[in-house]
Amino acid sequence: MQPADERRRGIPASAVAVAVFFALVALPRPAIPLIDGDVYWHIRAGETALDTGSIPKTDTWSIVGQGMRWTSQDWGSNVLHALGWRLGEIGPSVLSIGWALLVVVALALLWWGFKRRHPNAGWLGRIVWLAAG
Repeated sequence: MQPADERRRGIPASAVAVAVFFALVALPRPAIPLIDGDVYWHIRAGETALDTGSIPKTDTWSIVGQGMRWTSQDWGSNVLHALGWRLGEIGPSVLSIGWALLVVVALALLWWGFKRRHPNAGWLGRIVWLAAG
């Protein structure tokens, strides 16, 4: 054990780099309330599932696929979108924050998995790998 006066003080550069990476890459896109137009399509599919009590099997609202057979494979997340939307004024914020947190969790799992698979790789290598991915 090192004497108290020889110990490093402050936050290691690697921890700062990782925090900056997640702040700049992982959070901005999903944290902006509903900027992706596809979100509203998912909300509509979720509302259909909630209102009818079944998974949609026919496209009833798109221009190109009107009336065509379709099965919502992501119906669970669509229902979560619709439930979040139904929260009223805070709904869009709840959805945005929820998805931002999911993105951070996903990137953290990738970070951990890369570290386990390549234990000798440094933090810079992991950042480059995640950013490229």
